[in-house]
Amino acid sequence: HLFKRKQLSVSIITMSLFAIAFFGAMLLFPTYFISVRGESTLAAGLLLAPQGIGAMVTMPLAGRLTDKMGPGKFVLGGLALIALGMGVFTQLTDTTSYVLILGSLFVMGMGMGMTMMPIMTAALASLSHQEVARGSTLMNIVQQAAASVGTATMSVILTDQLISKPAYQAGKAIQNDPSQAANFPPQLLAEIPGQMAEAFAFTFWVALIL
Repeated sequence: HLFKRKQLSVSIITMSLFAIAFFGAMLLFPTYFISVRGESTLAAGLLLAPQGIGAMVTMPLAGRLTDKMGPGKFVLGGLALIALGMGVFTQLTDTTSYVLILGSLFVMGMGMGMTMMPIMTAALASLSHQEVARGSTLMNIVQQAAASVGTATMSVILTDQLISKPAYQAGKAIQNDPSQAANFPPQLLAEIPGQMAEAFAFTFWVALIL
């Protein structure tokens, strides 16, 4: 019966698309750092810090100002920042500057901070006092389910793109059997990082569209 509230329904649709795209993309960042750039797991985690810092900057401000100005402007502004940051990742290569990558993660974090709390506020604002508990539970369920869908979707798309790359296939063959290295030209093996980066860039296009 909560879906009879138009504002709640719109908020849930927005939250679903946001969570599928954003949390699905979250899987791609550390995978790119480790697989393409050769970073350690610890380094990949630390390289994601700018995103958290960006969210830390905007989330408290968005929470306070949403009560005064309404959620619409903040959600649209946040989505624009996320799209701007993610747009950079659609152009990823195996040599993209870390300064550009970390700056884009910071911008995306700012966008996330401006998006999540206002969407939650908009959803719950239309409910009566007795409905808030159920509405809050519903929003959390939707967010978790959409994040899972996003992770699975981006994983499938990325995997499909990777297995279509001949250099990546050669690398996997050598990884499974090092003696296979002699069967592939050095030029093809040198293209492995670049072709992998192309697969990541394509997957980020899907997230950007969502």
